[in-house]
Amino acid sequence: MLLYFYLFKPVLQISGYTVLKSRKIMFVTVISLFLMITLTIAIGEEADNSQKNVQNIVKGMSIDEKIGQLLMIGVPGTSLNKSSKELISAYRPGGLILFGYNYRTTGQLYELNKSLQDYSVSKKSLPMFISIDQEGGRVRRITGQGVTQFPGNMAAGSANDPLLTYRWARILALQLRRLGVNMNLAPDIDVNNNPDNPVINTRSFGSNPEIVARHGRAYVKGLQEGGVMAVAKHFPGHGDTSVDSHKTLPVIPYNIKRINSVELVPFKESVAAGVSSVMTAHILYPEIDKNGLPATLSPVFLNKILREYMKFDGLVMTDDMEMGAIAGNMDIGSAAVAAINAGADIILVTTHHNTKNIYNGFIEAYKKGLLTEERINKSVERIVRAKLKYGIVNPQKTYSYINSYSSDSDYREMVSAEKLNNLISQKALYFYRGVPERDYTYSSKAHLFTNNSFIKKQFAVTNAVKIYSISQLFIKLREIPVEETVYVQLCDSQASIAHRLKTFSANNNNIVILSTENPFEITKYSGTIPVLFSFSNTQESIKAVCDALKGKIDVKDYISIDLGFGRSE
Repeated sequence: MLLYFYLFKPVLQISGYTVLKSRKIMFVTVISLFLMITLTIAIGEEADNSQKNVQNIVKGMSIDEKIGQLLMIGVPGTSLNKSSKELISAYRPGGLILFGYNYRTTGQLYELNKSLQDYSVSKKSLPMFISIDQEGGRVRRITGQGVTQFPGNMAAGSANDPLLTYRWARILALQLRRLGVNMNLAPDIDVNNNPDNPVINTRSFGSNPEIVARHGRAYVKGLQEGGVMAVAKHFPGHGDTSVDSHKTLPVIPYNIKRINSVELVPFKESVAAGVSSVMTAHILYPEIDKNGLPATLSPVFLNKILREYMKFDGLVMTDDMEMGAIAGNMDIGSAAVAAINAGADIILVTTHHNTKNIYNGFIEAYKKGLLTEERINKSVERIVRAKLKYGIVNPQKTYSYINSYSSDSDYREMVSAEKLNNLISQKALYFYRGVPERDYTYSSKAHLFTNNSFIKKQFAVTNAVKIYSISQLFIKLREIPVEETVYVQLCDSQASIAHRLKTFSANNNNIVILSTENPFEITKYSGTIPVLFSFSNTQESIKAVCDALKGKIDVKDYISIDLGFGRSE
């Protein structure tokens, strides 16, 4: 103990006189310093033990099993069947991805996940990542009870309260983990600064990099504190494209300075928040990678920028390799090998049809020395480390499945889910007035044009609102008195109707468009017609729109998202 005192004595002197005049104060200070040093040593020893566990597990794996860990694949059916057994037996994949066709009920999904994990460990393979795209809004695989249908990123960005985003992600994680899902392929942290983006739009928190970064960080923290791994996507940014990488390879002309100040901002924030995984984008940046490689296959992006510059040491996962941007331009097996050599750890292939090609591509590349065991080990160590951290693999009994986050202690938090969903959905609403004096509520009589059955039910009990289908719109508009309110609920596929409405809005100042999906298609045509935006088509978002029309809630008339009004005026 005296040794600690003499080591730190110089720190306790200021201008030649001793700060510690009391032996009691000195004793407490020395004890505190001793405990700090002891804690630091303990943390270091824990990290060393964790790394030893990782290395011991990896050493015990065959090369075939290691290669399987690099795969995240889709399986057919809603129960453990012959096909899924054959896939797991043959390739021993490190992870699975679930889709809507794997889901019927939450009880069935739990049994499916459990049986898949049990079968995997029975074949002496590590328990798997079970992943899903449960972004919220229009991208959701689980659509029934047991998992709350939150309105998605753009609605959360419009509500613009990161605490709500954190709570949403945490509750979602608790719900997913109880079903055996341990990885959510979210959040989408693309900065949607191109209003013509056909694939991101409402999946983004917005067009402002700082706002996207704040909500992305909140989502990552919430999801992972709830026990589910987060996957930030699509690195280095899919927001400023006007083509869909599911179909073709987008080309973005920006240099590193531009993307560092816009597209990379949310990714840097998510990395700082400790995000478990980053998903790559199949996008070409010719000004940054002069070799003409899409980011998924680019050592410049995956190693130089993500690993070295951003200091990310988590998992790098590719987007689906079967997408047209990759599979439409090169051999999928060779592309998978190139992605691993570029710095990826996990190859995502959403159907089971190309699993054999990719697996055999890895085996052949390994035999030819094009993919070394040293390189494979680096990825497998990251994968095993993540599985240990999130309670997927048991360090005492490696080939056994556990679900350590499945606990009833979080029940009270989960029962607040619907109230939270309601709050986000209401705060997300935005009313674009077009002309300042226009309102969105009706006083005595209104006419509603919609094909949405839930909206019809919301107004079926009142005689004050007459309801019609969209197909009747331009017939009935001629008959409706100009002083009566007209609501027209439009999906993005019906956006051109907004252009035709401009002719009628000149004569009827009470037309209001209700936009309940992608807002950007509507804003191409709406001009000065007022629009009430929900940024989401979930039931709770639709209900919020209806409550606003009834005057039950107030709607803001300011927005942090650039919706690009007047682009075709």
